[in-house]
Amino acid sequence: MADSKQVRRGGPLPPGVVPTKGGGTYMMVMPRLYAAMASSEHPDKPAEPHRGVVAVKSEVIPLGIRCCVVATVEFEDGFVSQGVAECMYHVTDEKSADFTNPIECAQTSAIGRALAFAGWPGSEDGIAGAEEMAIARAVATSAHNRASAAR
Repeated sequence: MADSKQVRRGGPLPPGVVPTKGGGTYMMVMPRLYAAMASSEHPDKPAEPHRGVVAVKSEVIPLGIRCCVVATVEFEDGFVSQGVAECMYHVTDEKSADFTNPIECAQTSAIGRALAFAGWPGSEDGIAGAEEMAIARAVATSAHNRASAAR
């Protein structure tokens, strides 16, 4: 994973790594999946995170007018990791991939989350994606501002 200082200096990022809005970096799901697929029998590969993906499965689960995707990633050593993501039907930005392909985006997010739980996080934020971290920071800042104003 490239460090965020490299992004700020404008240096090149490795393939599959993109800058985030917050100035950090994020490794996209496919490069992490390919890295995790590397056989655990390679002596130069560390035992952790889990390696040697043997299966990736996903299921769309309807939840009333909403849905989520549950992804399961199975590894050679028997470790099984799951990730869940909501299908974002409420997105109004027509340029967003969630607007045109909400189920596919949720599937990719769920696989990425399952990989993160298995030791292959996409960013220094860990399990949460860039959008989730931005929302969490905005909510925390808003709550802090309200508390400060009430004093």
